Amino acid sequence: MVLTSENEIYAFGSGNYGECGYGEFLDTSKPRLVKLPNMENSKPIHNETSNFGGNDYTLDMYVKESYVIADIAAGGRHSMIITEDGSLFTFGFGTNGQLGLRNTSNKAKP
Repeated sequence: MVLTSENEIYAFGSGNYGECGYGEFLDTSKPRLVKLPNMENSKPIHNETSNFGGNDYTLDMYVKESYVIADIAAGGRHSMIITEDGSLFTFGFGTNGQLGLRNTSNKAKP
């Protein structure tokens, strides 16, 4: 796994258990982007007022903020990403519960 200066993670190598995190249970020799799930909370960037039909309406313009990656760890069969806000994402081999997801499934995405 590689963390770029643009706050993106690329993974490559053995991916039979989903440990690369790009959504497939396949090996790859070419780096592929690992996408984190969308943040649940959106923040307004500004308000606009519209006068439609003689009534004033306030429109909140929302932007999805992205996670800021604090650290990554790539093991032999599973990987982890932690963000500055303390969110933890795990993926890969989970047969023994090591992903911390309260199940024993392998996951190919964070």
